[in-house]
Order: sequence, then structure tokens, then C-alpha cells
Amino acid sequence: MVSASTDNLDISFHRAHGIEYCITKYLTLMCFLFCFFHTLNVKGISDSDGVMYDFAGPFTIGVGKLAFGPPTKFLKLDPSKCTVNNWDAGVKSGCEIYAERNHNLCFDNCHSHVAKCLNIMRYNNCDRYNMFSIGIRMFFYASFTDLSGVVKTFLPATLLYAVLLYFWVL
Repeated sequence: MVSASTDNLDISFHRAHGIEYCITKYLTLMCFLFCFFHTLNVKGISDSDGVMYDFAGPFTIGVGKLAFGPPTKFLKLDPSKCTVNNWDAGVKSGCEIYAERNHNLCFDNCHSHVAKCLNIMRYNNCDRYNMFSIGIRMFFYASFTDLSGVVKTFLPATLLYAVLLYFWVL
């Protein structure tokens, strides 16, 4: 079962941000760990109302207010490319499946949750999405939400590279 209901959410907020039918990426406090590998950051998926869902932890699906903050990147998808289930049914089914799963950082995580949702709806007539294909698509095709998304994505890596370069030159 999904951990929260969308009944109490202000849907107008989500629609105003234009994230309906999207895969979203957002940063965590662990961004220094992931600064070398931008495809590893946390992923979520939004429904037709723009409400985001993420596999936030063991047996937990975050709804609306995500576990690690607002999205920094998003990949807008076309709901008409769902060939088996409609978009919302695919998101709901994927969330119900992952609400009963234990979170595994390496093999069964938020990327897998998003892939499962896309596989259920057979998005673009494909049922072979996986965490790697989701990460690659987000890296090459996603857009930043705004300037703060760019800064949050690249500032930690830039600072780390600067420190490493500083000590390497010494």
C-alpha cells in the first residue's frame, strides 16, 4: 500500500510546476557521494496531476512531498505512448508493488521503481526499462527545473574537483 494519499495534496501546486507525466531527479544530502556519477541521484515519477512518487525507503512510497526535497531535473514523457495501461494506472501499480519491497541501494531502488512503472504501462512499447536505462535517459535528455537545479547538481562536484585539484597541485 502507498504510504500516503493524494487526497490532501494541493494539486494546483504540482500542476503549476509542469511536472505531469515526468521522471524526476532530485538530490540528497549524500550529493557529495554521487557528484562523480550524476545518474545515481534519486529518481521519482509523477502522475497526470503532477504529483510525484518516489521509492523513499523500505516499504515506503513518498507521495507529493518527496523524501529528499524538490526535483532538480525532469524528463517529460508522452502519456499517449503507453501501450498497455494508462499512465496513472502504471504509476499506481508500480507504487503498489514497491510499497511491499525492501529498498536496496544497489539493486532494487528508486530507479527500479520508475522502471517498473514504465514497464507496467509498456511505455513506448517497451517493457525492458531498468535502473541503468532510466539513469542514462535522465542524464542525456532531462531538463533542469531552474537555475537552482543546475547549481545543486554541479556545485558539489565542482567544489570537490577544486579541492582535489588543489591538493594534487601541491
